[in-house]
Amino acid sequence: MNKTKVMVVDDNPEIRLFFKNVLDFLKYDSVIAENGIEALKLFKDVNPDIVFLDINLPFIDGFEILSRMRHLDAERETPIIMISGMEEQTTACQAMKLGAYDFLSKPIDFDSIKLVCEKAVHKFDKITADCEV
Repeated sequence: MNKTKVMVVDDNPEIRLFFKNVLDFLKYDSVIAENGIEALKLFKDVNPDIVFLDINLPFIDGFEILSRMRHLDAERETPIIMISGMEEQTTACQAMKLGAYDFLSKPIDFDSIKLVCEKAVHKFDKITADCEV
C-alpha cells in the first residue's frame, strides 16, 4: 500500500522543516513547496492526498492557490487545510467558502497536524470505499 502523500506550502523554512519532521514521524510522504508557483506545479505533478497551505505567500497568495487547486482537482476534492498566523474569523470563513477542508492557526503543534491528517485520510478512505461499490 502506498503511503499518504502530504504537501506543505509555506514560505517559512522553519515551518516547512517542522512539518517535514512531524510528517516523517507519522509515516507520511511529505512534499514541500515554498511558494505558490512551486505549489501549483507540484500539485499537478505529485497529486497529493492532503495539502497544508499557508495563506500569506510570495507571488500568489494562499486564497488564489486554493481556488486554482480546487479548479484542477474538481473530481477528487483533495483535503486542503489552510494555515495562517492570522486568527481572524473572517480569514477562516473566507478559506472555507473557497473550498478549504479545514483551517489551522499558527503556531501549529504536533497534535493538530496529526489529528487533521487522520481526519482527512479517513474522509478520503470513505470516499474511495464508496466509489468501489
